[in-house]
Amino acid sequence: METVGGIDVVVLASGINRIPLHDGYEPGPKALLTFDGRPSVDYVLAALDAAPGIGRICVEGPPDALAPVLAPWGTRVEAIPGGESFLASVVLGLEHFRASRRILFATADLPLLTPE
Repeated sequence: METVGGIDVVVLASGINRIPLHDGYEPGPKALLTFDGRPSVDYVLAALDAAPGIGRICVEGPPDALAPVLAPWGTRVEAIPGGESFLASVVLGLEHFRASRRILFATADLPLLTPE
């Protein structure tokens, strides 16, 4: 059953950026790439938080790497470990919200996402 507070959202954040962005760049989660000093996943969470009709939010990805970024969101955002592939991550999100009638999926590398 869908959460009374709105539609539940899974933010997919397991993707790794392997494209060298600058000298000395080390591959890492796309969700943590910064734009104007903020990780891209933070923009996504802000847009979801401000959008009407959003219920629970879970971010799936590397929990240790995401923890510092997700901490300011407190209980509004829950973290779950990500899958080894895109499909595995989707399945994990579906399992996490198995009781929900509808689930919205978003990726963590959309810094231009807006509540609209």
